Amino acid sequence: MDTTMTDETTLVTTTRAPSTGGAVRIRGLRPNDARYVLAQCIIAAQSRGEACAVVSALPESPAMWERAGVVVGRLLLSTPDHAAMAQEIVETLVRSGAVGVVIVRGYAEMGPAIEALAHRTATRLIYAD
Repeated sequence: MDTTMTDETTLVTTTRAPSTGGAVRIRGLRPNDARYVLAQCIIAAQSRGEACAVVSALPESPAMWERAGVVVGRLLLSTPDHAAMAQEIVETLVRSGAVGVVIVRGYAEMGPAIEALAHRTATRLIYAD
């Protein structure tokens, strides 16, 4: 596991290179900055022809993602009722192999499960606290 301090408030932790699968944890960013970083990850994956998913504790606006440059027609948005449901959705998406990047927002307690799942998949998992 590699840990990189990008400035005094932002910590990015990776278990493998994000281009080959694995998990990336992003924390310490203001909400708008986190959205920008996540949108750039989605745009990069979509440019490679990959579908992406966002599983978020808070409702996500398709219009916001579209304004950020994301192709919303190739983005799955989910707002589960609780962390157990979110974990089930993430595991299903990863097992399907149909999604190249899964972003999980607002479920800090899922960190260990995401890290464990990352070692068994080529899907890139990004989670933001």
